[in-house]
Amino acid sequence: YYRRPFNVKTGDNYQIRLLVNGNNITGTINGEEMLHATLPTYRAVYAAAALNEKGDTLILKIVNPDEKLNDVHLLFKNLHPTAGTLQQLKGEKASDENTLTNQQLVLPTNETPLSGVGEQMTFKAVPFSLNILKIKVSH
Repeated sequence: YYRRPFNVKTGDNYQIRLLVNGNNITGTINGEEMLHATLPTYRAVYAAAALNEKGDTLILKIVNPDEKLNDVHLLFKNLHPTAGTLQQLKGEKASDENTLTNQQLVLPTNETPLSGVGEQMTFKAVPFSLNILKIKVSH
């Protein structure tokens, strides 16, 4: 990130341009580059995993803060998944939140059986969702 100082004079006209290319931003005044910044990128999906105390269930939490469906490819090494369940907390848009006047906007779903459980599987994380997968495993 850098920027150059610039003095603005009353009565003068300026041509200001902002160019966005991917996560890079360049700002010019009268054709002279005055600002350049690279915005941080974010991951499309966030995840955390842990085994329960018995070691027979993998609890996988997957968050999709994006507005599009994201495929999450899972590969289980040294664990043999046999079955699983899914519970979701999701909204229709990123700004959805429960309030005192609307307490039903973002709700958890009932736990449902997870399909396609195997040593390699693809989970489809719906937009704006927290997904809790409980996968039975053996070692």
